[in-house]
Amino acid sequence: MSKERQKARATREAARRLEVEAAARKREKAARRKALVPAVALPKRRRRYGALPTSEILRLVVVFAAMQVVIWFFLPGLAARISIAILTAACMLVYVNTRRSTTR
Repeated sequence: MSKERQKARATREAARRLEVEAAARKREKAARRKALVPAVALPKRRRRYGALPTSEILRLVVVFAAMQVVIWFFLPGLAARISIAILTAACMLVYVNTRRSTTR
């Protein structure tokens, strides 16, 4: 073999050795990073755009339940109770839709 070919081969081998070492370092780094992450990663809760926060939903449920209790105690007649319950549910839907569109 000529000296030029030997030199080119030595250069290629050195470059290949550097690539192999870099790949090994990359694998080690990935293994260390993976060891830091918990084994069972819990999925992060994602809220869709416009969705109300949980506290707001709970507040609406409590208000709705309280209104239904008041209605059932103080209104005579089943028809009036049911009609006011439907009206209350409709008002809650309007409130939720308005709240979604005005947040952010």
